Amino acid sequence: MNRWLQPKKLGFMLAMTVAFGGSLLALPRQAHADEIFRQQGTIQPAQNEYTFSGTEGQTVTINLTSADFDTTLALVGPSEQEIAFNDDFGGSLNSRIIATLPSNGEYRVIVRSFAGNGGAYTVTVNPATEYEQAYASATTLYQAGSFTEAIAAFGEAIEIDPAEPSAYIDRGNAYLATGENTEAAIADFERAADLYEERGEVDSAQSYRDYVQFLQSSPPPEPMPF
Repeated sequence: MNRWLQPKKLGFMLAMTVAFGGSLLALPRQAHADEIFRQQGTIQPAQNEYTFSGTEGQTVTINLTSADFDTTLALVGPSEQEIAFNDDFGGSLNSRIIATLPSNGEYRVIVRSFAGNGGAYTVTVNPATEYEQAYASATTLYQAGSFTEAIAAFGEAIEIDPAEPSAYIDRGNAYLATGENTEAAIADFERAADLYEERGEVDSAQSYRDYVQFLQSSPPPEPMPF
């Protein structure tokens, strides 16, 4: 989760537990003789599913956005194996998956609320753009620990679409991961903040400006989460 944009989820879940009369430790008790009703059950997180037909080698982008709740997104393939999962993306609480489909068949997009609360949302599935494919390749390198190669690959994505903040953020993370170029990381986070502000996403912009101040006043920390 993005530590700069939201309270700790554990605290939220504790609050939900108290609000709905639950407990973290179920203690046995004797049934009252005049007890009218008792049932056991499980409250599942808010969830919806959508399907689409995909072809082997096709790269798709799935976006899930909501102003009402913290989203999570999963893609399940024809063999019922989860292909990809995303919680937070690009400094927000929204979710995005960019994935190359492994086979022909029906795919399931699973939309969830992290904390189980509902609300309005929009989910879209589209063929990945040139930028999104370049970004996905760079992300794969980053996650494999190939940070120097990832820096170059995020740079290629930035050349394709210099107005998209996500590649700046993740290239900044890659710079931090090398432990060698904090100034370049700061420059990327500042550029991402400017782009978010131009979009009117003031909270995201301030999040990365706060992070830049932290970097400038402290020893190099671990990278910002994706």
